[in-house]
Amino acid sequence: LDSQYPIARQLDMSQQTAARFLITHSSTQSVLEDSNLIKINLDKFSWNDYSSQNLQQNQSSAQLSYILFTSGSTGKPKGVCVEHQSVVNLLTDFQQRKFLSVGKNCSWWTSFSFDVSVYEIFSPLLSGGCLHIIEDENRLDSEKLLTYLKQHNIHSAYLPPFMINDFAHFDINELELIRLLVGVEPILEIQLQQMQQKLPNLQIINGYGPSEATICATLYKIPAQPIKNHHQFASIGQAVQNVSVYILDNYGHPVPVGVAGEIVISGVGLARG
Repeated sequence: LDSQYPIARQLDMSQQTAARFLITHSSTQSVLEDSNLIKINLDKFSWNDYSSQNLQQNQSSAQLSYILFTSGSTGKPKGVCVEHQSVVNLLTDFQQRKFLSVGKNCSWWTSFSFDVSVYEIFSPLLSGGCLHIIEDENRLDSEKLLTYLKQHNIHSAYLPPFMINDFAHFDINELELIRLLVGVEPILEIQLQQMQQKLPNLQIINGYGPSEATICATLYKIPAQPIKNHHQFASIGQAVQNVSVYILDNYGHPVPVGVAGEIVISGVGLARG
């Protein structure tokens, strides 16, 4: 739950999910005072009172990993229920494209109410890396973010579309970046190539997908060779492993190459329902 959301929306989200517990801290614990949620305040939580052993429970890859609510642009916001196997499938695909080894530094830029945050948070945690949470004062200023990435020796990051043009013209040679995720809206491929040429070890990946398909349904690795058309948008690429993508007409039939249609996604990445 984003504490910046209106109280009514937070209550609606907690009720839709039938949540029983709320993990919080002193600065936000009063936000949902009138709810029936059992609050666990991390400021006052004593870890020493509990066992350090793993819980003895039967785990399944089909169990729920998270519920993330859509923006509601097409109606009432709905909770998207994603299973563990879907998240692991995507993150292992990224690892095969550009491996993150133990000890690598990764940044977290997005809001946790946006599904890209799942990629940012768990990429380092599942590969033995270190997660760096970018403070608000560094998030929205391109130059401050560049300085942050340098100072913390960040190896993997997500960069929002509105900063890409700035980074394409910045002197980024001192950065340690080896993997960069971009996406959300059309991005000029020449700008991404300009960044990649300054950092030979950098792999830029353009991702596309709705929340209901676990963050990204398709991925595209920006090629090293220069492109001729400087007005060309980066491709959304091909389907993530164990995912299929089809372009269909109104009758559910595949359309010929070059003909517009609806994107239809199937496979491990699909959320429940």
